[in-house]
Amino acid sequence: ATAATIGGIGFVLYGFGHDPTPVASPVAATADTAGPATAASQLRTDEQTVVREAALPHESTSSWLDHPYTLAVDVRVIDELGLPVRNDVPLIGSVSRITGQKGFDLIGQCAGHLMSLDVQLAFVGNGDPYLERMLTELAAMYPDKVAVTIGFNEPLSHRVEAGADVYLMPSLFEPCGLNQMYSLIYGTVPIVRAVGGLADSVIDATPEHLADGKANGFVFYDY
Repeated sequence: ATAATIGGIGFVLYGFGHDPTPVASPVAATADTAGPATAASQLRTDEQTVVREAALPHESTSSWLDHPYTLAVDVRVIDELGLPVRNDVPLIGSVSRITGQKGFDLIGQCAGHLMSLDVQLAFVGNGDPYLERMLTELAAMYPDKVAVTIGFNEPLSHRVEAGADVYLMPSLFEPCGLNQMYSLIYGTVPIVRAVGGLADSVIDATPEHLADGKANGFVFYDY
């Protein structure tokens, strides 16, 4: 049922169906030997690369294409967000209502640890003013690591979701959820909390799921 739902989303948005199962098959082969951005980029099928290119039609102003595992679309969205282009760190994206229900309280609690990691983060959305302020202050403190766009911006939302290496969705509760399924269509690996529709649609990259080719993301439980 989940694959059918994701395929239906793909048909509505792009005119074709998509089975996300192949997304995770290269993880085991790349996880031990790759840099931090490698495994996520390598999860994408050829069809997902086409979809990502469709979401990011503008030409890149950067000539940075030397990293063998990072696609040009990633560079385009990083350029647009104003973050420095780096080929050695993953871009983590989030397109969401900025509310406690969507897990932004947890992001705030973990902000110090997140900033200690060698990653870049891009947030697009609006919601609770105090959580918006938390994100904008984080971006002001770490302009090379965090980009925040407050407000509804559908084109940018697609570009961030398509251009990120990883999609973050740490919801407190989530009856269904759509963005994790959008990310699977784009080939952007979801990190989700095991709740509601997120638990139903994202299969954790455990050794067992990697071995049988079913894994399509990363799942955590604590909040």
